[in-house]
Amino acid sequence: MVLDNNLRVADLTGLSGDVPREISKLVSPILTKTEPWEYSLTKGSDKDSLRYPTVVRNTCGPRPDDKYYLYYAHHDIPSGIGCAIADELCGPYVKLAGLDAGRDHSQVLELPRDDVTADNAVLLKHVFGSTPLDHEMIGNFHHLSSPCVLWNPKAELWLLYFHTYQYLWPSGGGHQQTYLATCRDLATHDWEILKNPDGTWQIVLPVTAEPWMNSQSSYHSICCLPDGRFVAYLNGTGGEYIDGQWQITSIGLGFAMSDDGISWDYSPDNPFMEDDGKGLATGMIGYLGNDEYLVVWADSERVHYGRTTDFRTVTRDPGPAAEWQAGLINPWRDGDTLYLFAGDFIAAMKLPVE
Repeated sequence: MVLDNNLRVADLTGLSGDVPREISKLVSPILTKTEPWEYSLTKGSDKDSLRYPTVVRNTCGPRPDDKYYLYYAHHDIPSGIGCAIADELCGPYVKLAGLDAGRDHSQVLELPRDDVTADNAVLLKHVFGSTPLDHEMIGNFHHLSSPCVLWNPKAELWLLYFHTYQYLWPSGGGHQQTYLATCRDLATHDWEILKNPDGTWQIVLPVTAEPWMNSQSSYHSICCLPDGRFVAYLNGTGGEYIDGQWQITSIGLGFAMSDDGISWDYSPDNPFMEDDGKGLATGMIGYLGNDEYLVVWADSERVHYGRTTDFRTVTRDPGPAAEWQAGLINPWRDGDTLYLFAGDFIAAMKLPVE
């Protein structure tokens, strides 16, 4: 069985040896900044590169065109979710505004407010603050980031998960949450954000009461398993206001499972790993066969491997850490090559195949 790459699970079946720990970078950067929304309002113009690449091939839905659609963002205010398209997996990728003269930007999801500008003195005054007042006054929805796109074969819908900032700390909702947009026809670039009955955006992956993810439920990696279940590989951040100043106290990794990609059950064993002082980030999920999965995560130094069969506990691989570093990885297998989209680069891993 060959897994559909549009489900975002690395197909690691049929290997004659261990998953390699070496990669070679092929493309870096994938994209460069050309549009106003791609530039941070709080950092220099050469900072905060375009990243968080997630790629699908338009082979599903009503108008498949076989092209590769890459979605991207940056980390800072005022990022939206952009899109670029290529004929080949490794590019070159051309942004939507470069393909359609009628478009003035390449975003498929924009900020729901128009005051996130360099002229907003209140926003800029509070953006670097760490008090509850700062976090409230900066305003909600000032950036959209960490897109994660995959195909839902049950509903025949494309899913786009993303996070944004919404100050819900006083009510237990944290600072950042993950939301969902859907699209029936990828070529239209018409994404509809899931909403509550009152018209507000629906949070699909909320923060937890537990300290490991009580502040930020963001930068998650979502995929659809061969058995049809969805798994959210969670990257949580927790903290508290100490003497009136915000302090991050925990970063953890965990799992959530879903039958439809909307309603999720968090594992009671979360987090399976907490910050060891080097920082933690989700990587990717790979299918090894026989109901066993590879779990990849990163710290500030390099990438690590583990295995799971239940998406509750992870057994760390006894081998050495990989000789590379990346977080939030979108895998894509083609024959004996596993392509990895992460950060601002595309890399290749040669697989030992039978």
